[in-house]
Amino acid sequence: MVTVDPMPSPATLPARADVVIVGAGPVGLCAAILLAGRGLRSIVLERHDAPYPQPRAVHLDDEVLRILDRAGVGADFRRISRPGKGLRLVDARLRTLAMFRRSESADRSLPAASMFHQPDLELLLRSRVADLPEIHLACGYEYDGFTDIPGGVRVRAHRTKGATAEDVDARYLLGCDGARSTVRDHIGARMQDLGFDQRWVVMDVEVATGVRSWGGIDQVFDAYRAGTYMQIDDRRHRWEFRLRDGERGADFADPHVMRAVIRPWLDDPEHTELTVIRCVEYAFRAMISDRWRRGRVFLAGDAAHVTPPFVGQGLGSGLRDVANLSWKLAAHAAGAPDEVLDTYAAERAPHTRALILRAVMIGRAMTSTTIRARALRTLLLPRAERVPGLSTLATSSVTPALVPSRLVWGARADRRGMLFPYEIPGGATAGGCLVETSGRPDAALARLARRHGLLWVSGWRGPAPSMLRRWSGGRRFLLVRPDGTVAAGHRGRRRAAASLARYAATLAPAATADLEPARVTGVS
Repeated sequence: MVTVDPMPSPATLPARADVVIVGAGPVGLCAAILLAGRGLRSIVLERHDAPYPQPRAVHLDDEVLRILDRAGVGADFRRISRPGKGLRLVDARLRTLAMFRRSESADRSLPAASMFHQPDLELLLRSRVADLPEIHLACGYEYDGFTDIPGGVRVRAHRTKGATAEDVDARYLLGCDGARSTVRDHIGARMQDLGFDQRWVVMDVEVATGVRSWGGIDQVFDAYRAGTYMQIDDRRHRWEFRLRDGERGADFADPHVMRAVIRPWLDDPEHTELTVIRCVEYAFRAMISDRWRRGRVFLAGDAAHVTPPFVGQGLGSGLRDVANLSWKLAAHAAGAPDEVLDTYAAERAPHTRALILRAVMIGRAMTSTTIRARALRTLLLPRAERVPGLSTLATSSVTPALVPSRLVWGARADRRGMLFPYEIPGGATAGGCLVETSGRPDAALARLARRHGLLWVSGWRGPAPSMLRRWSGGRRFLLVRPDGTVAAGHRGRRRAAASLARYAATLAPAATADLEPARVTGVS
């Protein structure tokens, strides 16, 4: 168990900050940490005095673990989490219909899936926040609203145990205040319904021994009682079941009812000792905001999107949001044009929508009661392991590439928009990096990269260089952004140099406006 001393709120809020963040959940805290790594001061407003004690998110993939590494908590997170072994499709009697073992991450240094207890992660993040003077965590403060001012916003807040309002002038405001986001309301955004709305009960239970767990996730395909089971750690387990008409989530808190529905997983259903952590009814919905930004105000996490949990990307998508946005805010604060901020929603919204629709597809396959759906379950599921591409879809942690933007370009084969599968030391705090995969150093490109504030990585000294060369698809040069996204990939030196110049000109046009194209390219 992770522990951290309570963090007292400041007597009053600082009058100024670079960023005000509303919400001190994992997304808001991670945003503050990433911003601090780039020198931006933030105030995090949180209406509750203490972290939320109940578990919510329980899964993160290796792509998101890279973000935790950049936030400085990755190693500690791996100590409080356990690798997930994959996915098993079962019927109501736990007979295996298909088994998908989890594939390894690209560099084999991280588990492709990790199971964890969310309160432990929040304490890790708070402990990290306590070490960073750039962050003021203001617990017990309620966000009231904002007004636009020249060069930023004026944010008003008050203590939850008092009525006196305080104002903070900031360059940016970031709403990480959840699915009922007040910030979202204040920028005039509305949630778009993506056509999924089901009632489920979620049961988090401690069981010392006697649970039949294979270390992965069970998805129960059953028209009467669709469900999910996952082991979180040595003692904690989670079961989720769809509620039928007339049922309430509170009904399942009765030990007799709970034992009846989880009976197939218990060695001794009548005598296994269960300690209920929580039993709560949830509405599993699929929604995405029609607007992610208004001026210098942004949304992230559940404030911008809500997904059914069937692909385990709820919290992960929120952390991807702030990884994408934080370095762009820093670049904008340093002089980058507004178009750089436009790329946030342009990149994140389609990516998030694709993951939500993937979750909706799985949820419908699990729960639909139509004759066609029943037939598909009967005919397809026992053969699912042999369906081309389905195993990869079920086990791979690789998410879709970002769509092209001012900061992502080139052909699909260039790996543009994909996440670079390795961590580059220092890459998250630089302006990005140019990775040369062949092991043949190029002095001219190295000088050009450093001139524009990018790291130059000549060859690859990390794990499995041959895997990187295969992953790059023969591209000798990969331009990698601070959030790990490949902006562009090239086989030749000239195009790599042109991409460097284009990237630098996008982020700092004033600094590159006087450079002639031949001088910027610098190679032949």
